[in-house]
Amino acid sequence: MEDTVAEKKPRTTGDGCNGEPSGTAESGGGGGGGLVERLPEALLVEVLGRLDLDDACSAAAYCRSLHAAANAALSAITAIDLSTLWVKFPLLDPHSEYETGTGLPLIPSNIKDLLLQPVSHSRATTVFLNTTSLSKHITDSLESLSLVLDTITDELVMLITSNVHKLVELCLEDEPVTQPNLPEDLTNVKALGLCHNLRHLSLTRRCCDFRRVNDFGILMLADGCKQLRTIRFGGFSKVSDAGYAALLHSGKDLKKFEVSNGSCLSDLACLDLDKAAPNISEVRLLNCALLTSDTAISLAPCTNLKVLDLSGCKSIADSGLVSISRLPNLTLLDLAGADITDAGLSALGNGRCLISSLCLRGCRRIGSNGIASLLCGTGTINKTLVSLF
Repeated sequence: MEDTVAEKKPRTTGDGCNGEPSGTAESGGGGGGGLVERLPEALLVEVLGRLDLDDACSAAAYCRSLHAAANAALSAITAIDLSTLWVKFPLLDPHSEYETGTGLPLIPSNIKDLLLQPVSHSRATTVFLNTTSLSKHITDSLESLSLVLDTITDELVMLITSNVHKLVELCLEDEPVTQPNLPEDLTNVKALGLCHNLRHLSLTRRCCDFRRVNDFGILMLADGCKQLRTIRFGGFSKVSDAGYAALLHSGKDLKKFEVSNGSCLSDLACLDLDKAAPNISEVRLLNCALLTSDTAISLAPCTNLKVLDLSGCKSIADSGLVSISRLPNLTLLDLAGADITDAGLSALGNGRCLISSLCLRGCRRIGSNGIASLLCGTGTINKTLVSLF
């Protein structure tokens, strides 16, 4: 439909482009208006509503009728990815010199989910500044925010917590080229404690680490966010058991907990986890060098656990597998790099867990006898296992 309209619409001066009325474009005058202008608005809205977002924005810049129809069509959108739109359509960029009312449609005021991946820190901050045209359209209704940045800073965190009051899900990830200078790096994670409605929180840094965030900031965050259901932290090298335990004990609703590269995380953090988070179903502790089999033993009472990822935890040994084998609902287990032997696999093969996916990559002390014990044991795994790698 949109290709037909584009072919029939003459691109001449005054054809409706650049904000000019398109009725003057019709040959023969007569005041009949252009083809697009004669189409019912409901039809235009229906057509544009079926297009991809970038195609709808392209059509909106063509003439006033399509601009209005695009605004109406986009008003029904509740999730938007601006990652590519800011590149293709400068009128959506607060840095643009153009006026937002003359070309592309404004971002709908009822947006609940916003995705920007990747985006620079300087550009991300403009979304939340009160001086930009976007802030009044986004922050009032925004519930989910996902940003992949060059650097996460205190400035950005403060702008988010000050302007987005209904935030339920926050995902911030960065990958700085070099370790950020200490005065410019993230410190004020306690400000996230102001987001009392937060249910899902992900803060991760790749390659480098957050060197200015310590237990105090995490304690303040945990005290303010009592309804967290998902926690995902990565690269917090200064946070110890006290901080992680505060998060685990912050509320009874926690279901998913993930820590990667937690160099100060030890077995103490997971003590009494079954009482602190009785509904927890997924635990991922990746490349945490201080963890031993005691962590697996602490997780044994968590009968709702379905996913357990201990990849990169090289001190997990056979005694941990004995405890893991008792988890009745476990379906995914990752032990990549663990210090387990054939005896541990035999215990797993005789256990009652319903594992369908098992990773043993990098476990150098297991052999063919261990695999045989796993697959030919008296337990249930030989009936449920689908993927072994």
